[in-house]
Amino acid sequence: MLLSLCSVIMFTACEEDDPVVTGCTDPASNNYNENATEDDGSCTYDRDKFLGDYHMGNFMCDGTLGTLLNNDMLTFTISETIGGEADEVTVQLTGSVPVAFGATVAGDVLTIDAMLTNVPIDLGAGPTPLDMNVGGSLTYESSDDTVAGQVVITDVRNSGTNSILIPMETCTIDGDKL
Repeated sequence: MLLSLCSVIMFTACEEDDPVVTGCTDPASNNYNENATEDDGSCTYDRDKFLGDYHMGNFMCDGTLGTLLNNDMLTFTISETIGGEADEVTVQLTGSVPVAFGATVAGDVLTIDAMLTNVPIDLGAGPTPLDMNVGGSLTYESSDDTVAGQVVITDVRNSGTNSILIPMETCTIDGDKL
């Protein structure tokens, strides 16, 4: 009996704790390691390739907004949405139309579905606050760090009177990552 008790104590004393395996522990990431027991900060997500500053190579709308917004001097930034999920980003335009809105990323596609309010657009007599729905998608091209796609802007309304000024417009966008 004493011999078996000593054997149990010796084997128990010799057992090592489970080894620490570092890696990405977030199942929502692209590089999740199911064997990782400690997160090492290496997680990557579909959104990561989109993050950064872009120069608008082209922003062309096909109707009334085209006369007001067509601009190759706009810049925009795509950043992580603070407090958001791993697939959420914030797109912020600068230049003549300073506005920010949320979008989601899956694979190489950024999808926009946003209601924008009080967007200051100069209709000829100074900036007028407009409300509008914006939807569409941009595709990321890794070979040259660009995004391109189309957005559809609908129900453009005067924020003050709520009257529809433009029912629908399609805009083509492409941008180069700086």
